[in-house]
Amino acid sequence: MKALILAAGRGKRLGEITQEKNKCLFEVAGRPLIAYGLDCASRIPQVAEIVIVVGYQAEEIINFLGDHYLGKPIKCVFQKEQKGLVNAIENAAETLSKEDFILMLGDELMTNPRHLEMIKTFEEEDIFALCG
Repeated sequence: MKALILAAGRGKRLGEITQEKNKCLFEVAGRPLIAYGLDCASRIPQVAEIVIVVGYQAEEIINFLGDHYLGKPIKCVFQKEQKGLVNAIENAAETLSKEDFILMLGDELMTNPRHLEMIKTFEEEDIFALCG
């Protein structure tokens, strides 16, 4: 299983504050937003690799990430045009290699997520998709 984190968008609704910085790198409690999603993905034992879709200000995110996060390898996929979530997922299709994946957003902050319970349900019930 892979974790897919979408971090390509500019965040136009945030106005000028995202003019020079990707919204995923804005700090909350002293840490970039994307770090919280990376923490969650890293704690999921089934996740063997983290795939990040980058686009707007991609270099900033790539430089922040490196190639591993808490022992999990990271691969970045570039989305040339930010055309929404589905397009971002489509851009990552080759890297996902038809494996199961858990989708996260690079600009979301989750407290006490229940990823392990969701994955267990997904695997035990042999379902196509699970949204939580």
